[in-house]
Amino acid sequence: MEGSLALAEKMLFGLPHAQPGGLVLTWCLFVTTIALSVPLSYLLVCLCSKRHWFQVASGASFALLRAIPPLVIIFTIDFFLPLETFTKGILALTVYSMSHLVPIFAKYIHLYPENLERVENVLKLGLLARYARLRAHWVFKKSFPAMHTHFVSLFKDTSIVILIGLLELSALTNLLASRAYRLSDWLTIFAICSALYFFNVQLLNLVGDRLRHTVFRSTHRMTRSIN
Repeated sequence: MEGSLALAEKMLFGLPHAQPGGLVLTWCLFVTTIALSVPLSYLLVCLCSKRHWFQVASGASFALLRAIPPLVIIFTIDFFLPLETFTKGILALTVYSMSHLVPIFAKYIHLYPENLERVENVLKLGLLARYARLRAHWVFKKSFPAMHTHFVSLFKDTSIVILIGLLELSALTNLLASRAYRLSDWLTIFAICSALYFFNVQLLNLVGDRLRHTVFRSTHRMTRSIN
């Protein structure tokens, strides 16, 4: 039992020589990925919205990326780029997330209502203000359910690797193979893994529902006051 509990500690905080790791590393990578991929995706969509060829090129590129499993992207970047492990993980997950977020944002940019465009004209907003204020809020509000679904799926798809760190998988495998765990130890390990997985997914769903009913519940205060 002591061995399984020690392994659970490594899953939470990482191996002694690679901390932070484990679940701590998972959340660091996950939050950083969201903070980078959402604004970068929206910025790219705004830059390409008036240029047809840029839309086609970016759409085709990200469609190709979506067909590649995220773990392949992670290990490809890890193999070819001489960067820190944490940076490689952020880069891989950000690129993968952008491949899903860009078409979502592009869809709602094109569906932007004409009445809100008239509001922008009445307010005489410049191009930067249009995309950074009214349009950003409207696009994020409409696309939030799809964004939430994507990031929960991203956590599910990559949690096995990220949970124990990008470079800890082989070390943990060797650790498991080098010890004669009893059946009760393995059941404890699986129970801990299941509990961690369930807790984190439920937490993501709770945060998503909270944001949906608060931040993205009503229309922007500017359009509400005008209407």
